[in-house]
Amino acid sequence: MHFRSLFHLFTPKPLAAREGLLLATQKGLQNIILECNSLQIVSALQRSVIDLSDIGHIIEDLKVLLLGVTKASSSHVRHQANKAAHCLAHFALSSSSDYTWFEEPPDIIIDVLLADNSSLM
Repeated sequence: MHFRSLFHLFTPKPLAAREGLLLATQKGLQNIILECNSLQIVSALQRSVIDLSDIGHIIEDLKVLLLGVTKASSSHVRHQANKAAHCLAHFALSSSSDYTWFEEPPDIIIDVLLADNSSLM
């Protein structure tokens, strides 16, 4: 007998996006760019039809949150361009505490950000 997984392969990314958008809107931020390395999620966010997929309820939550922001957009970025998010995700998986950072980036991604910045020059 096979059971369908309750935890969809793509679930962590939209959940993380939803938590980030909730935090941003609670802080009153009104200019938000949501970047994701999942083209499926970005495409779902940009469609006007209701998402009936396994993660559709999360996608629809994200759409509502984005509507409440004055200037919001979502875009697809390659995995290689998302190293800071990747480092933060690994940190979150190994931590039992909640963290938030504003103004200054956390120490765990400073090297990644500096490398990204130097590659732009």
